[in-house]
Amino acid sequence: MNTQQINEGKFFLNDVFNKCYNDSNFKESLVNNPEKTLENYIGKELELPKNTQIKVEDQTNENVVFLNIPRKVEVTDLELTEEELESISGGAVFGLDCAAIAIGIAVGVIANTIDDAIDGAIDGATAAWNAHQ
Repeated sequence: MNTQQINEGKFFLNDVFNKCYNDSNFKESLVNNPEKTLENYIGKELELPKNTQIKVEDQTNENVVFLNIPRKVEVTDLELTEEELESISGGAVFGLDCAAIAIGIAVGVIANTIDDAIDGAIDGATAAWNAHQ
């Protein structure tokens, strides 16, 4: 996943979140039927992998602390690209946080491929790990 894709993912998520803040009907629709709402929003059908769903929870209540338990990813099953290996071995610090994982997944959904979503999650997790070392 390249910088442009990450930036596009950030822009997309920011746009969706702002629409939720400003349009309670959109927010309610996104929570109740995220796939259809996103399809209407982007103007095309989402091509999610079989048995994959999008879950949206309204976490705007300031009196509640929300915790998200992410899915378990076996690091031994993941492969890094040559570019990622080079960046890591060169000691580069990306300065990203764990939000990059969600952005990567969102970009993958937009791109309609689970591989892109996994790549984004790997990039985000790697960056977050390196930033805290």
